[in-house]
Amino acid sequence: MTSDIIPAISHGAFTATPTGLLIDDKQEIPYELWEAYGKALRRVEGAIQWVIGDWLNYGERRYGETYAQAVDQQQVDSWKNYKWVAAKVKPSTRVESLSWSHHREIAHLPDDEQAAMLYLARERELSVRQLGAFANGHDPDRPYDPKAWARLWKKACKYWYRKYLDIETPSWY
Repeated sequence: MTSDIIPAISHGAFTATPTGLLIDDKQEIPYELWEAYGKALRRVEGAIQWVIGDWLNYGERRYGETYAQAVDQQQVDSWKNYKWVAAKVKPSTRVESLSWSHHREIAHLPDDEQAAMLYLARERELSVRQLGAFANGHDPDRPYDPKAWARLWKKACKYWYRKYLDIETPSWY
């Protein structure tokens, strides 16, 4: 049983295993501790695709094709996707408040467009589907309006200039 423990997400009365969570009922667990563990699990859930993708990209850079030996063949399709998105979306571009799936939708875009699209997704609270539509040039929730799209894009670019270049938008813009 001890060999099945996943130490990275086990803590105190909470023992994570490949098939579930064991909770020591002999310990008094205050609500605040139980809630804090849940928050930690949410963070792990939101980060795991990035962690796996970055780990695989490091392995490929460091060990060449040998890195593939560390990947279970049952996971290869999912993990290749994590690897691709992590390679395409730089850590400095990633937005913690958006899901990995949001980032997957914009991974095919150039870096500056990724940042602008993620800004729009955060500001407009876009779903993954909506962001995917925007990334491909249209808003699925309303008829295509080139002027509205241009205003949104201009706002996103201004944000990008300030945040990533630390300069104001050029006067000609």
